[in-house]
Amino acid sequence: MVTIEIGARLLDKRKSIPNLRPVLRQLCSEWKIDYSRVRGVVTDGGANIKGAVKEEFGEDKHISCVAHKINTIGQKVIGLYESNKPGSSDPAREEPPSDLPENESDIDDEVYTEEEPEDSIHTTLPRARADLRKLLRKLKRIIQFFRQSEVATCALMAEQITESGKEGLKLIQEVRTRWNSCFAMIER
Repeated sequence: MVTIEIGARLLDKRKSIPNLRPVLRQLCSEWKIDYSRVRGVVTDGGANIKGAVKEEFGEDKHISCVAHKINTIGQKVIGLYESNKPGSSDPAREEPPSDLPENESDIDDEVYTEEEPEDSIHTTLPRARADLRKLLRKLKRIIQFFRQSEVATCALMAEQITESGKEGLKLIQEVRTRWNSCFAMIER
């Protein structure tokens, strides 16, 4: 099996199906790829790129990226991304996910008759997940602040240069569809 990335293009317009199809056509033309030889095209889960691939190459040629699916599962587990309630514009202040249980005991139908010890797995896991979710949301708000303020970013860069003597590093904001970007955000 051979996997090849044949290109990445910056689009100056919306990434809609009609706008993506010519880009796919252009890439295939540049690489002299005969459509009849294409066995599959792997994409993330975006409806736009999936639709463009299906329309351009055929319904049976689209393959969803497993890494993106695993990333989505991880995000759902910690509940970092959920759809906003109507009127809510701040994703950092989202409510806990409705499709995840509030208590670990909600996962199955077992009834616990004994009172759980304070440090049992049934009380520790939900608390840890909530703490992680809270920490990541705070971190994202801090990064958002610096990315929206040129003055704050310059001050942060200057402080880093003063401390290390090296050029400062910009903060990294997690990108939902880029697996491992959460790790890069935390590490930076």
